[in-house]
Amino acid sequence: MDNRREIKRRSEMDMLWDFCCFITVLCSLGFPGNLERLIPGAVNLVFQYGPFLLQIVLMLLSSGDDIMDIKILDLKRCYLPVYLMIFMWCAVSMPVTRFPKEQLIACIRFAVTGLFALWMVDQYDVRHILEICYYACLAMLFFTLVALVLMPGRSFSYEAGEKTFCGLFTTKNPCASELAIGLMIGTMLQGAYRGRRRSFPSFFVTYMSIHIVLLLLCKSTGAIFCAFIPIAYLLFLRRQNNPRLRLHLGIVYITASVGFLIFSLTIIPLFAPVFEAMGKDATLTGRTPMWRQLITVMTEHNSFTGFGFSMFWKDPAAVKLFHSGFSRGSWGNTMTYGAHNALLEIWLDVGLLGIAAYFGMLLLAFRHPEQLTDMQYEFCSSYILWQTLKGFTERSYIPFNYQTLFLFLCAGISCSRYGAVRPSRLRRYQPVGSAVPGRSTQGRPSETA
Repeated sequence: MDNRREIKRRSEMDMLWDFCCFITVLCSLGFPGNLERLIPGAVNLVFQYGPFLLQIVLMLLSSGDDIMDIKILDLKRCYLPVYLMIFMWCAVSMPVTRFPKEQLIACIRFAVTGLFALWMVDQYDVRHILEICYYACLAMLFFTLVALVLMPGRSFSYEAGEKTFCGLFTTKNPCASELAIGLMIGTMLQGAYRGRRRSFPSFFVTYMSIHIVLLLLCKSTGAIFCAFIPIAYLLFLRRQNNPRLRLHLGIVYITASVGFLIFSLTIIPLFAPVFEAMGKDATLTGRTPMWRQLITVMTEHNSFTGFGFSMFWKDPAAVKLFHSGFSRGSWGNTMTYGAHNALLEIWLDVGLLGIAAYFGMLLLAFRHPEQLTDMQYEFCSSYILWQTLKGFTERSYIPFNYQTLFLFLCAGISCSRYGAVRPSRLRRYQPVGSAVPGRSTQGRPSETA
């Protein structure tokens, strides 16, 4: 009887941990968004800082069976490339920032987000991570529909002269990006359940259908493109079932990101008359003049260190340097936020040293794609391809959002293969000698079902 009670208690704790991870992913997706207008201020603070506290509490509780066994930091050698990137980004930011208090908070939240993603990789296999993300996206979809009913006017925005769906966000692009990620997660989950004698999670068909409809209502060609390419690649991989078709994701990301900038700034302008004759904008909606000015600013100021993680656009002196390259009253002279390119945004924040650490993590983490299981590779490749495409024209990483969380999840999943030979480490609430389906017992993702 006592053994049954203990197993039940531990099972309940597992469910509590899953719920906390679900809340963390949901908030990283952008919840509550526009719904905060209907929520009391104190509750909004809970959604803003709650995930941060939950992440710390979960990591501390899982590090030991009692208070005396708790470890403040539980570092593992296999995650060294991730640790080095986090350390470098924080180390170059603190000395150069003009806002030490805000910078310290940003660095701590960023580091906790990264460590929590690695903690999830240690505790769950990929299928379970996908399930948590699926239900978080499903909840986000539900609240988006609630906002559409309660605040129909705020669920749409007028951009470029047309009415577009923006859901819980203020503009269409963030909403479309979140919906694109939701479609990718659904596609990956479908692959995880493929060939298993188990029914799909609740509302799966409805989930996929509504995501497609809302994504089309956003009228965001870029987001549709970012979703279509990774999903098409996943379906192609499953059909071919050939590990040799796997990509070296770090090389793909670096080559594509750097190559796109060079192509946009050197080749596209040569064909400006052709684009204009077709009614297209060769400046990518004003992005290329902005990128040239940002490159000028960074080659002359803080090239190696940047202006501090997430601090460039908060620094009036830095923004003034950017504005100096445009005539008074022009769009570039009044624009105050976002480089609209992930690589340039990283350069603004953490300099060339930060970019080197970022590239190094990508190359080291994803250097052996053939060693990943099918499910692990699908998770990593779909997100990195999505991030590569989105990063061409949009910023990416802030201290806490789904892009930052998913980056570290992918890096952790790929790096964790080096921990496969370590001694077995059972999860805290898992009964000794038992195995919880879908959970790892070796400190790395497993593929058991």
